[in-house]
Amino acid sequence: WTTEIDQLKEPFFTTSLTVTNHHPFDVPESFKFKQGDDYQHKYYESMHYSDAMLGEFLEKIQTKAWYQNTLVIVTADTSNYQLPQKPFKDTEDFVRVRTQIPLIILGGAIKEPMVIDEYASQIDLAPTIMDLITDKLTSHWAGSSLLNKNYPGLAFTNRPGNYWAVMSKNGRFYQNGGKDYYVDFKNKNDELKYKRLGSAWIKANKWLLQENLIWKD
Repeated sequence: WTTEIDQLKEPFFTTSLTVTNHHPFDVPESFKFKQGDDYQHKYYESMHYSDAMLGEFLEKIQTKAWYQNTLVIVTADTSNYQLPQKPFKDTEDFVRVRTQIPLIILGGAIKEPMVIDEYASQIDLAPTIMDLITDKLTSHWAGSSLLNKNYPGLAFTNRPGNYWAVMSKNGRFYQNGGKDYYVDFKNKNDELKYKRLGSAWIKANKWLLQENLIWKD
């Protein structure tokens, strides 16, 4: 991949989808732990391999001239759906394990380290990237930049037909199996607000899909 990137004209945008950490989780012999052939153990092997390859890639590109002006975004489309190493404690633990994904932004263009300890959704990624590469940003997306001082720190997740949730440090609302769960809300008004917000988000997305307004022909 680095050889292909070297041939691109700057500025460039390129992506890579890792497939080893998906079924059937096959890895080279040297990366096998040989502790079992079930999917759970094969998944651990695939993560070990993916981590090693990512580290090798990041180390290699640091010698490239284009690295100094490049952002590298490492993230995921979904969490894993393997069996947990221990039983879920409650609905919140179940949703967290099933939805939490990584987001790391690095590269030569990042001059100072920063950790953002806020709830966020995938829809916040595009505005954040634009905020990093331009001084003036007018966002037409539903999300918000993580760098915005007024960032709401609100996350939404939805597993159609199963569960959905609206989460922030002010409280979390979960709907799972038709039941409502409210966690750590200090303001009773926020409980209803979060439920209405999540319900409206689901209905809006259903309508956009129904009217073919997301991926138009």
